[in-house]
Amino acid sequence: IIYDGETSASPMLGNWYCGASIPPSHISSGNEIFIRFQTSNRYTSQGFKMEYHATSKLNFINFELF
Repeated sequence: IIYDGETSASPMLGNWYCGASIPPSHISSGNEIFIRFQTSNRYTSQGFKMEYHATSKLNFINFELF
């Protein structure tokens, strides 16, 4: 789950993502995001990759999960 702020009490930007599909890009309203990563031993894989791109325009942070 991705939250638009520093804690899990912040508004959600994105819900649960799983599997091999690439989720959509998200833009935060400020300079902090909170990502809750949860895994189990039910499925195994090589891991995950996350990229982010910080911009100065309106203090937005654009990030993508792969």
